[in-house]
Amino acid sequence: MTTPTDLQTPHYYAERLREYAEIFKLGNFHNPPTIFGQIAEKIESRQVTRQSLNDAYKRLVDAVWQEFCEESWQSDILNDVDKIIKKGSAKIKDALQILNDTTEPQTTCNQIVHLATAQSDRPRRMHLLCYAYLILMEGVYDGVMRFLYAHHLGLGMANTELKDIKTRFTKDAAGLSLLSVWNATVRNAIGHATYYLDAQTETIRFEDHRSHNPPVTLSFDELRVLVVETSSIGTALAVLLILRVLVPLNFGEVSQVFSLPD
Repeated sequence: MTTPTDLQTPHYYAERLREYAEIFKLGNFHNPPTIFGQIAEKIESRQVTRQSLNDAYKRLVDAVWQEFCEESWQSDILNDVDKIIKKGSAKIKDALQILNDTTEPQTTCNQIVHLATAQSDRPRRMHLLCYAYLILMEGVYDGVMRFLYAHHLGLGMANTELKDIKTRFTKDAAGLSLLSVWNATVRNAIGHATYYLDAQTETIRFEDHRSHNPPVTLSFDELRVLVVETSSIGTALAVLLILRVLVPLNFGEVSQVFSLPD
């Protein structure tokens, strides 16, 4: 009889599920981390069957859609990302890489947004949200969109510029809900410190002095919504890669390695 390797122990598979639970917590999900924890315990105690894994997966899917899709725009984002992931059949290595690349900046952004929310001074709050938007653009959104673009077209890698991704997605009517958050003028103005707050009118004027694009003016509330929607795109990709790629792999290997009964 072959001695199990580290990849053939209940603890290994249970710990992967607990890692996924932590990523879900970053996205402010409540029930999915609990479901991950419950099934991890069953795997470690070998009290799991194929049916219980199938039931847990269904509960995960239902919980993700229920908790993420409070507004119609959130539903659009989740469904658009889901369609592209299913179409592209993301490889395990690619899924792990994009998760690794985006988790830290997404975490940093969450911390900044939390700090901004606690500010009673609205202009100070807006400065923090501007910084959060810049981090999301540079550390999350650009990588997420290139990943989705590559999988939409069946490419291995993509260094395509965001404006070209927007053109192609618009042409193919794919991922349309993901496009409106990208605003080069706003991004560049924040990066070059050429944005100006008006506390009296509660507006922000963004000027990109390195391009011929006209200035963009957003209200404080419009900026807040922009940050929330941009952050949601990164969250949607992370949870769906776990849900559609990594969890099925985990459950499938558990079923095979331990010869689980139906």
